[in-house]
Amino acid sequence: MIARNTIVNRWLHRSRRIGVAIGSDAMYVAVVDNGKSRSKSFAPWSTQFSRNLLDPSADPGDEIRHALASCPHLSGEPASLHVTLLPPLALGRGIRLPRLGADEYRRVLTRDVSRYFPVGHVAQVVGALPPRRQRSSPVPVFAVSAPSRIIDAIQTAVAGTGCELASLECAYSSWTGAAGRISPSFSRSDAALVVCNDGVIEVIHCEGGRPVSVRRVSASAPGDQMLNAVGLHSKAGPPRVCAVFGSPQEQSSLREALSACGIAVIPESPSSASMPSVLSATFAASGTGPGLYPERTYEHARANSRRLTRLLAGIAATALVLAAALFLWGAKRDLRATIDQRAAIRSDVTKAIGFRDQIASVTSRSAHITSLRASTPRWSAVLSSIADALPRDASFTRFRAEADTVVLEGIASRAASVFEAMRGIPDITAIRSTAPVRQQLQDGSPVEHFTVAARLARLGAATRERR
Repeated sequence: MIARNTIVNRWLHRSRRIGVAIGSDAMYVAVVDNGKSRSKSFAPWSTQFSRNLLDPSADPGDEIRHALASCPHLSGEPASLHVTLLPPLALGRGIRLPRLGADEYRRVLTRDVSRYFPVGHVAQVVGALPPRRQRSSPVPVFAVSAPSRIIDAIQTAVAGTGCELASLECAYSSWTGAAGRISPSFSRSDAALVVCNDGVIEVIHCEGGRPVSVRRVSASAPGDQMLNAVGLHSKAGPPRVCAVFGSPQEQSSLREALSACGIAVIPESPSSASMPSVLSATFAASGTGPGLYPERTYEHARANSRRLTRLLAGIAATALVLAAALFLWGAKRDLRATIDQRAAIRSDVTKAIGFRDQIASVTSRSAHITSLRASTPRWSAVLSSIADALPRDASFTRFRAEADTVVLEGIASRAASVFEAMRGIPDITAIRSTAPVRQQLQDGSPVEHFTVAARLARLGAATRERR
């Protein structure tokens, strides 16, 4: 596409950027202004055509080719040409259309070009510039029309010079770009640009540095018509900022008329004092306007876009497959490294697992022993407490322990005193007789045989707490 070739030439080949403004009877050539000083600049150059390009009997291809060949600044080093068409070769106007796509605007205007432009039956190339934001319908569209034979002649002539056609637009966009470069305030508000060109005053209304409509007034018409075209008497009021291009005499009279009506006119500069045709060539690459390209150019651009899309899709698929392969290779490499590391430490891990099992077994046994110790009664202390509490004439003949219960058999002069003494021991509880008390004579004295069972008090409490 033209824009893509321009980027390649600008950043890779660093070719010169030259602006060419083509009118119906003359051509103007100048170095494209990029806001910086250019070491390879030259004074604007112009030449007259031998015949008017709008003459049906004239061959525009020969005229443009001869003019480009005679320009001394286009010979030698190849250049990128930014071409603009001056009125009346390219005519623009504002049109309100339903909300459509960018390509659909161009197709609709091309189909009904005779409805919007006084072109008769001459084939036309139409460009459309829709607004940045399309909120409602219909929307304002800036449309430009130029004869197809002029567009074809320019493309053929530029290709014959060995230069690259970087852009092909109308002068309205380059004039708007020039006003924005001269005064940045022009691009920040609703503004009007008054251009005096070949006896016609072109009033270009702009929004945000983009043309939206055009009003044409004869240079010999009364001043009220020019002010009315500027919008002095419109319902929305006059524009906030206005710029004037033309000869010094024309600029002076127009500035006085606009200032007298309270319209702010941007300051005059050396660039703004130049002729509009030269300004169009100098600022050919600075504006934002509709391109004037035949349909085959758009078809070629769409074909290139499709090829580029397929190429990028193929590259993306290849990159995806390559990334997957690299990921799989890396995963397998990490797996092999992990397997080798596990094999190297397998014996140590086996020993560590064995040690861990042994430690776990010892810990379990220790915990079991600790539990047994906590739950096993300390019979020695219990027996000592019972012995201390027994009467002196009492003695035990048999001792038996079952879980938390102790069974004692003994002899006493009175078995009741033994029961009473054992009830005062705090370590035991639930004292009861498990067998009848038997009396007999021993050494001539009566004695009583008894059997008593008691339960450990602390062990019982601990057992209840665990439950």
